[in-house]
Amino acid sequence: MRHPAIGEVVLHCETLAFPDDPDQLLNLLTPEPDSASAQSLRLLGSLSAPSVPETVRRSG
Repeated sequence: MRHPAIGEVVLHCETLAFPDDPDQLLNLLTPEPDSASAQSLRLLGSLSAPSVPETVRRSG
């Protein structure tokens, strides 16, 4: 898969079915631990994280 901000990301897909509702599926997409894709996704998460106001950063 290719993301416009971080480029190529390789993810493993696992599909889980719910026993009581087989028409409903849950897809889990995960990168290999410590891979370039995992690092890229962490970067993407940091880019989209809300910024903390300066006054909050100093009061700790």
